[in-house]
Amino acid sequence: MLFSLPSSIAKQTGYSSCSDCLLALHDIQSIDYYFANNAIIKRLEVDAENDFFNDQKSLEQLFHVLLALSYFQRQGHSCLDIAAIAEKTCWSEADVTQYGSSFNQQGAKLKAGFVFVSAAKLSDVIQRFETISPSRNDIQWDEPNLYSGRYANYENEVADFFKQQQTQFLVDSEPAFRSLKQCADELWPTLFPAKAGQGIDWQQVSAANGLISQTSIISGGAGTGKTYTVARLLLSWLYTQKKDSSTRVKLMLAAPTGKAAQRLNESILVEFTQLLNSNKENQVMTLITDLMPMIQAKTIHRLLGLGMYGIEPKYNHKKQLDCDFLVIDEVSMIDLAMMAKLLRALPKTAKLVLIGDANQLPSVESGGLLKDLVNQTAWQDAAILGDYSGIYSQSHKQLLSELLPGFATNIRQNKMNADEHSELEANSCASTNANNGNSIYCNHVTFLQKSMRSQNEITQLAQNILLGQLAPFAELLSGAKIDSEASNFDNKQTTAQLSLPITEPETPVITWHEDAYTQAGTLKNTLLEQIAQRYACIFESRDVDQAIQRLKQYRLLSATKKGRLGTEFMNTQIEQQLRKRFSHIDVGQMYRGMPIMIVQNDYRLHLFNGDIGVIWSNEDGQLRACFPDPDMPETHQSFSFISLPAFELVYAMTIHKTQGSEFEHVDILLPNIVANNAMLHSSQHLSRELLYTGVTRAKQSIGIIASLPVLNDCIGKTSTRFSGLKRKLTS
Repeated sequence: MLFSLPSSIAKQTGYSSCSDCLLALHDIQSIDYYFANNAIIKRLEVDAENDFFNDQKSLEQLFHVLLALSYFQRQGHSCLDIAAIAEKTCWSEADVTQYGSSFNQQGAKLKAGFVFVSAAKLSDVIQRFETISPSRNDIQWDEPNLYSGRYANYENEVADFFKQQQTQFLVDSEPAFRSLKQCADELWPTLFPAKAGQGIDWQQVSAANGLISQTSIISGGAGTGKTYTVARLLLSWLYTQKKDSSTRVKLMLAAPTGKAAQRLNESILVEFTQLLNSNKENQVMTLITDLMPMIQAKTIHRLLGLGMYGIEPKYNHKKQLDCDFLVIDEVSMIDLAMMAKLLRALPKTAKLVLIGDANQLPSVESGGLLKDLVNQTAWQDAAILGDYSGIYSQSHKQLLSELLPGFATNIRQNKMNADEHSELEANSCASTNANNGNSIYCNHVTFLQKSMRSQNEITQLAQNILLGQLAPFAELLSGAKIDSEASNFDNKQTTAQLSLPITEPETPVITWHEDAYTQAGTLKNTLLEQIAQRYACIFESRDVDQAIQRLKQYRLLSATKKGRLGTEFMNTQIEQQLRKRFSHIDVGQMYRGMPIMIVQNDYRLHLFNGDIGVIWSNEDGQLRACFPDPDMPETHQSFSFISLPAFELVYAMTIHKTQGSEFEHVDILLPNIVANNAMLHSSQHLSRELLYTGVTRAKQSIGIIASLPVLNDCIGKTSTRFSGLKRKLTS
């Protein structure tokens, strides 16, 4: 068996060794080289005499295509769309965005990168390579997408499951529909009280879809009532189960992180409490009493037994979960591989409900799953037109009309004038025809689009970002602009106000710090002081429980972890500012009031990646790590430092890490464009989804710390993940 390419073959790829490759291409890693190397070796072992291995140009292109496949998978793509590299120069240092780059040094030689040929020629090269060993499945070609075998299998599994679910309904008999109709008539008037002039109650439609379909998806932004809907869907489901059977039902809830799971528990219990307070019907009280013990959301890792029983999960296609109804929250954070493992462990008879915001950042790992599973374009067009009649199939609309009075009459709201309506309807129809069966695909999906929150400015800001509306976005910010030079946070009155956990009533909902950077690329001192003072209330807390609650009030969010505006540097800067006021703070050491975030799951201690707590002194004066108790709100659990899994300081968090969390007040810090930097283009990680995710973490007020060019860059770019899932679902 070969372990490396023969020198004659290696030279034809362009590199004699891994070191040569890394010296020639920017941002390529050893794993990329060995992935490409191994794929060629496996074919060489089968047919070393094949003419392909003597065609230097083809072999060189193929080797770099395989490098690109590994590279793009590391960036979160589930495959490589060859159009992304065709006729392009890749991995050139001259095109890299890097602030404070060392490449500006005189005499430094920039890596030139590699130039790919046309898509047609790349396709031909890949097909020739595939024919060398057709039985091997480590590399799979589904034009125009190239996959590693593992991700191809994951995508096919997920596509097969959801394609089957598109036409699989639970209401397939007269008794089943009769039970559902009884729930709609008897229970829903209490759960979804009618409001004058409301039109379609999409939260009620979500509940109906959740009962009608074996699998349903509820998507919506922050404040649109996803948890409100799920709490009522669970009560409705339990109602129908009690009518149909006396068997004890089993409910499971899960989320990608411990923080998101805890928040799901808390939110559903809050909804139950509000329902109990607003009505005293015995039927609702009984259902809530029966459901309460089942509201125990876990992380998906814990649900499946991942990381606890070796490499393979405890629950899989052989040993499936013991549940009748599985609810998964924050699905936008779930990657393709995790979804495939979840679906393997799901019993065929179990109902599945997925909840999330399809407009948020995709998962850190592979794929953009939720975006692929819902048809955003169709829903956005329908919202603009005020016409939802093309979203669902005729049979599905008939079912909804029988369950929901007024659905049929309100499905067309005619928001646009006739000319605009005709033009967009034509475009929408063309899109539907192109997608082949679009109406069936939407049957199990509901988009909640109306925010219930009072801070309309934040909602409007998020919508402007989402729709890429630069002018309205800039106009909304212009009235909130703060002059960083003129701001004075040194006087005692201002300092006292900023120490409060709740923003003063006169504080604006949106503030914009456009010119907040020093020439060195750091934050100006006055703004840094303001941010630090936001955390002063933690150290002034009477006890640890109050400190934990106050910590939830505010967070500084950064786009990156590294760099002068990244979370690592900002955490240190904030800590140093706070030390001026609180002398017990010892930078680099543990101290009372220090906020920390767990970054590694520990199933033994029930501490999970993303859990946030504070360091506090116990009765003996010893410092302990304290975290909210998931089973007893307003109380905490304490741990010794020795027993803790890996953790880090958390005055500042990356926007990615805040998914699944909300804060009363948020400041978003974006990188600055340095005018004289040779690497002028902004970072690849900036996107519309990144900014939208950050903005929607705020409930009461938000501060934007960024220049207008960076904000325009963010809104102008969307986060695209290469995937074949959507195409497979509609083919």
